Amino acid sequence: MSETDVERVPEPDEAGARSRAREAAGRAGSVALGAARTAGRRVAEAAGAGGDPDADVDHGRAALDPSADVDVLVVGGGPVGLVAAIEARLAGLTVAIAEPRGARGGVGAASDADRPAAPAGAGALDADPMAATDTGGPPPTPPGSPPASLPAEIVSDLGVTGAGDPIDKACGEGLMPGALPLLGRLGVAPHGLALRGVRYSDGIRSVEHRFREGAAVGLGVRRTELHRALAERAAGLGVTRIAAKVDALAQDSTGVTAAGIRASWLVAADGLHSTIAREVGLARPAPRRRRRYGLRRHARVTPWSELIEVHWTPRAEIYVTPVDDRLVGIAVLARQGVGFDEALAEAPELVARLGDVEWADEVMGAGPFRQRTRRRVAGRVLLVGDASGYVDAITGEGLRLGFDQARAAVKRIRSGDAVHYEADWFHVTRAFRRVTGLLAWAATVPALRRRIVPLAASRPAWFGRVVDRLAR
Repeated sequence: MSETDVERVPEPDEAGARSRAREAAGRAGSVALGAARTAGRRVAEAAGAGGDPDADVDHGRAALDPSADVDVLVVGGGPVGLVAAIEARLAGLTVAIAEPRGARGGVGAASDADRPAAPAGAGALDADPMAATDTGGPPPTPPGSPPASLPAEIVSDLGVTGAGDPIDKACGEGLMPGALPLLGRLGVAPHGLALRGVRYSDGIRSVEHRFREGAAVGLGVRRTELHRALAERAAGLGVTRIAAKVDALAQDSTGVTAAGIRASWLVAADGLHSTIAREVGLARPAPRRRRRYGLRRHARVTPWSELIEVHWTPRAEIYVTPVDDRLVGIAVLARQGVGFDEALAEAPELVARLGDVEWADEVMGAGPFRQRTRRRVAGRVLLVGDASGYVDAITGEGLRLGFDQARAAVKRIRSGDAVHYEADWFHVTRAFRRVTGLLAWAATVPALRRRIVPLAASRPAWFGRVVDRLAR
């Protein structure tokens, strides 16, 4: 076992210090949210007035605990968690996000003097709830300043406006057309490059399909840019952030306690290996056979196509996504043991295109992708995104599905019938599970894998229908 494979066991004093630090962070979060509760409920009512235009349910206040610090605690501050928080704010609910990544210090770890100045006009998730300009509240708190309603020593930082970095993750970084109207409805517009279709190639044959005439284009967007845009919107809506990892919770008939605070509902968006799913008994053992992983890197090169390219090699799929004027994402999807350079060497067409390219970063990995859950609802805990179960990244729909699930979960919370989110989840994911499951299975069977591109090339109309279906 290599040195990096060995799990370091902390000394007793160190472990005790960490435990005390976690307890202090939890108490700080509780104090902060308690101080903001009254102001937060007032801005929640204002946000609800300008919320989802097609929502026809009431606020479900009977299902909310009036003594709770917030209506909804979102665990996980990635894109799906941020979308869940934004949806909840637009639905008139008070929200906090628990996320340990992205900040250079935990709650109370940095004073204002330690924080770099934030960009002009940018916010932070810890912005004063009464400062949401699009809810008719007072002018926003100046960037870099702690919220007026929270003690400065317990204000945590969102990793997009000075105190840290946006959260990155290995992914294909291509948003299919169906995801963009969802983001637009939330008031989120990340910078990226238009994607107009999909191309499959195995080095001998190729087939491409451009999205239907008149349909919205897709978007190639850096994961960090998407996170920045979502976090900025959440900041403007007054979402509170707690820099804490949630590894335990307690719930009863009226609410959930986690990260040192009390919430009426908890939405778990903590990723493929969800701690919350395990804590509430919803996680199922992942299949050990045919495990697949993702590896991603960025090349400093001018994009040569407006299509998402998928290069099929004997052992991997390589996704090529333009994300900026001089940046192209290269993502490898393969079984365990296949390295990035090894996979790339099996795609001579792509190697020739890249030439002696300059790489912008190191290889980042994710997986295994196949994750299963028993259900998506456990009392007052709802699972969304990868935490709710995941099939494979082969069709590139993960984020859009997560956004749909977040919206469905919030609508059920708002209407007071969260138990029915289970049926909503099945409805939202049905087509994805069928198409992705079949394609991912075929990709792991060598005899079938070799026929995927030739079959698609011989039936371009069929290939186009599949692409359009996944693009919705």
